[in-house]
Amino acid sequence: MSRNDRHDWPPVLALHGFSGSGEDFEPLRDALAGEGGGPGIFAAPDLPGHGDAPVLPDVAPGEEAFVAAGDTILAQAERAGLHRPLLLGYSMGGRMALHLALRAPQRFRALVLVGATPGIADPAAREAREDEDRQRAAALVADGIQAFADRWEQHPMIASQDRIAEPWRSAMRARRRRQDPRGLAWSLAALGTGVMPPLWDRLAGLTIPVLLLTGEEDAKFTAIAEQMACLLPAATHGVLPGAGHCAHLEQPARAAAALREFVGQLNRKI
Repeated sequence: MSRNDRHDWPPVLALHGFSGSGEDFEPLRDALAGEGGGPGIFAAPDLPGHGDAPVLPDVAPGEEAFVAAGDTILAQAERAGLHRPLLLGYSMGGRMALHLALRAPQRFRALVLVGATPGIADPAAREAREDEDRQRAAALVADGIQAFADRWEQHPMIASQDRIAEPWRSAMRARRRRQDPRGLAWSLAALGTGVMPPLWDRLAGLTIPVLLLTGEEDAKFTAIAEQMACLLPAATHGVLPGAGHCAHLEQPARAAAALREFVGQLNRKI
């Protein structure tokens, strides 16, 4: 967690993507600080099953696991002294952030989602994704983290991370290869998109300000964000040129500019 003396920003609580780490946010954090306009507190914990964060035992996959993970995140925020932070989530972390914001909107000043989805509404498609996640989790344990990471980084949605600048890209890949495959497998089984309760029908009730960020080259999640923006009462959708799915790290300066503009709008509404 980083701290400085900025008082015009709310604290930021950032949730990373699958197989990632809180340290993955360093390019964005540095881009914000480089202009002297970043948050006073930027907290980015490792999510359950990642890094040193343990899995959550004895919880059922899906809603129960999302609630338990959300409770863990809220407890971490409270211990860190984060009062009504701006909640930022990327991909898997974005799904968790959206679920948490819908559960406890009063705990957050605003929500920023990067390449995130409210889940899969169609039951057959959701079941197919659950099967895919289950197979990927089994392969993780059977083949080991090195083989998984090599395959994962060739996935079309992940391959655009090649444009993340050094030294961050190499550090991010090295951290991925230090993950415990059993923890990642648990995360897929308990918190994957296939078992996530779809949240589309609840978006209209989320009244806190929301910024949706997607990469211009991430057609799937840009389309999802456009649909979400039509349903959320206070949402803005920003598309970052020259970026794929991991838009905030592939184009951190542009993401930082979008965040500054969003926070400026929040301050003008106070």
